[in-house]
Amino acid sequence: MRPAGRHRLLSWKASRDPRFDGRADPGWTDRAQVAKAIQYTNVNRDLAPEAVLAHLTTCVEYGFDAAMIALVRVRLAKDALKGTGVRVAATLNFPMANDTLAMKLAALRALAQTGVGEFDFPPNPRCLVGGHIVELP
Repeated sequence: MRPAGRHRLLSWKASRDPRFDGRADPGWTDRAQVAKAIQYTNVNRDLAPEAVLAHLTTCVEYGFDAAMIALVRVRLAKDALKGTGVRVAATLNFPMANDTLAMKLAALRALAQTGVGEFDFPPNPRCLVGGHIVELP
């Protein structure tokens, strides 16, 4: 069953992942191996629970490494994916990436309490473009 809506494969795991026997280039010839390197992503916060469940079903069917979803659906995903081997991932501060360091730390603490398996955290574009290495308070 394919979920409705636009879904894209956005995140690839590093090829040096220990599940690939430490090889820098695992060859990517085995479909299951490729699937285990993918976080299938749909971070639309407005998805209805049924659409989130459809997204999770696709992740299980293909054996993806993780289902990347909006933070508001982490608890639903954790329950639905329990025992499947598919991890739950979420993103903080997306897409704007303009939170202060204090805001990021508070969000990380709250995220840790959800039990999410992995998260993405985009850097602040103004710091990258402006050449700022350290954020000012």
